[in-house]
Amino acid sequence: MGSLYSQPITREYKGQVGNTVVLLLFLDIGLGWIVPFVVAYATGYLWMKEFTYYEQAEVVFLNKARVDVVGAGGEVLEWVSVPEMEGFLGNLVMMRMEQYSEDLDGDGTVDRVFLDVKTKVPDGFVPVGVDGLFFFQWDMKDKIRVSMEAPVQVSFRAAEGIGGVAIDAKMVFTQRYPLVMNPFTDYDEIYNVSLFDQTTVTSPTHLTIPFISASYGSRNETLSLAPTSTTHSPSAGGVFALSLILRNPSQPITHTANLPLLLKFGLVQYFALWYIFTRIASFLKRFMIENGFVNTVARCRELDHLARKKVY
Repeated sequence: MGSLYSQPITREYKGQVGNTVVLLLFLDIGLGWIVPFVVAYATGYLWMKEFTYYEQAEVVFLNKARVDVVGAGGEVLEWVSVPEMEGFLGNLVMMRMEQYSEDLDGDGTVDRVFLDVKTKVPDGFVPVGVDGLFFFQWDMKDKIRVSMEAPVQVSFRAAEGIGGVAIDAKMVFTQRYPLVMNPFTDYDEIYNVSLFDQTTVTSPTHLTIPFISASYGSRNETLSLAPTSTTHSPSAGGVFALSLILRNPSQPITHTANLPLLLKFGLVQYFALWYIFTRIASFLKRFMIENGFVNTVARCRELDHLARKKVY
């Protein structure tokens, strides 16, 4: 006779309500469902609210600068690249600024910015230091979309007279708080408002380097420099020169998680632990039943169902 139909047989273990049944329920519900949630929450990975990724921003020099050359006697030669602001400077000198950019890997993003500032110094003036602010447009377009204007600050002092300073530094994106990730909105242009133009600079105080630096530094998103090398040359020919090589590497960006990202990582963490603990609970429950730790009666639903029928 050939086989017409087959089905698996499921064995059920039934027991009376008591302490042992409560223990088995704890294994099922507590260890299988509640404990994974507690473990994931306690380790801090259930709801990951902050994430970090790397991005190389698009950088453009805005041809705006503010430079002070400091002399040995404390006197200062001042310069600003915006002609409308020159009237606020007490000891104005003319400086020549040149800049160009390099895209080393050809991906369309600037990798290095070169800046050169030169000026003639009066007779008897011995330069010993320089302070400067150079303004950039900074745009990020990957996960976090930010567009802002921000300066980088340069500062150098020497113990004796110098004729020039050469600084090689990395541009560093700094933030006080995580940025907000929202892919459904346009650029975050809250920091794209200039604090260094004719409308904001209305007094000599507003044009000092410490005041400008503090104004931009109070924002959540700012730029700074991490020098890798600094050299200076001896004084010669009544000329002072500042040479900058500013590198634009990939930056770590910290941002908050939106709801889809929050749920994605939360569910992955929870169900990964849920699978492990349910397997442990299933093993313990089977071990207790098969070894007689719990009084049960074995029943087969399929056999009971067939026994009530007439089988030919």
